[in-house]
Amino acid sequence: MDALTPCSALVRRLRFLASVTQSQLAQIMGVEQATVSRWERSVTKPDLWAPRRIRDMLHKLEPAINSAAVEAMPVLAIM
Repeated sequence: MDALTPCSALVRRLRFLASVTQSQLAQIMGVEQATVSRWERSVTKPDLWAPRRIRDMLHKLEPAINSAAVEAMPVLAIM
């Protein structure tokens, strides 16, 4: 298995916190499931639009996650 980059680890962690599958995240993000898989395996990085959409997805799917903590995540610096 490839070593996780900060970006791939973040996508995987956020997906875990939201309790969604790669397919579900892909549908929410408007990409293919294989794209999410490539993000998590560090084959590719999400486009620049992805950080905001990931945060939006978290706010919608997992309101129990502290909003301030989600906003404080250094997503833009990582991606």
